[in-house]
Amino acid sequence: FKQYSDHLLDYLNQSYFTPLSYKDQLISLEQAQILGSIRRIIQNMNLIIRVTDKGNNFYIGSVGQFEQKAENFFSDTNAFIELSYNPFNEILDKDGIPVRPIESTIHASTTKISKFLDKILRPKFYDKCKDTTIIDGASLITELSKYNKKGLLKSTTLFCTFDIRNLYTMLPQEETLDILMAFLHAHDYKIGNSLPFLDVQLTNNNGILSTCVYHKPAAEPCVTPFTSDHPRHVFSNIIKTFIERATRYSSTFEAFNYERRSIKLMLLYNEYPSTFIEN
Repeated sequence: FKQYSDHLLDYLNQSYFTPLSYKDQLISLEQAQILGSIRRIIQNMNLIIRVTDKGNNFYIGSVGQFEQKAENFFSDTNAFIELSYNPFNEILDKDGIPVRPIESTIHASTTKISKFLDKILRPKFYDKCKDTTIIDGASLITELSKYNKKGLLKSTTLFCTFDIRNLYTMLPQEETLDILMAFLHAHDYKIGNSLPFLDVQLTNNNGILSTCVYHKPAAEPCVTPFTSDHPRHVFSNIIKTFIERATRYSSTFEAFNYERRSIKLMLLYNEYPSTFIEN
């Protein structure tokens, strides 16, 4: 321990007390100026910056819009109230404290226990729920094909999809089902002979199931550019993935051929050579 302590002390002295080189001083000064400029912009334009809970990205927006979104979320869920004091200053198990602490346990000591239990329980869950569980577009097509082979897909069969805007799910099961029924009756949802689900376009052609790849209208034709600094196999895998998806999702040769042309145009747009695409 004494050796480790001395080594750590030497490292701290070297890191924090050794004078910076002239180059490092210039870099530090430039970064400080950039940081000061960002702070002034945030203050002058009344902006707010927050780290998103997924993807390690940043949310940048006006303070007013951010506060309005927070108020809308609170009113929609009806699960939170604004506190005028810090509840942790009191005993947490005292009756009447309106707070439910949420802790991040990604790196907690119980994480491995959770993974161990998940490894045991997940196969049992899949075994019981596999007939009603959709994990991706391919599994959806497989289940719909079974449905069609049973003669259940009629010319009058309609598809229904809807988006969940709020993932707050701390509700009893019966109450959740009641809310779902109320949602279907009161809110906007899509019903028709042809609808997208995930990345699959489903179409009922007079009782005949037709599928193809679905692209969101706002989707940009962007993939990893061929000029980027990646190993060659990365670009090959990108092409392979798109072609495999087109093959699995296309119920007709025309649909596959259309998707194949779209893939080629997208790759050309991202500077993939024609010879590399064809090979």
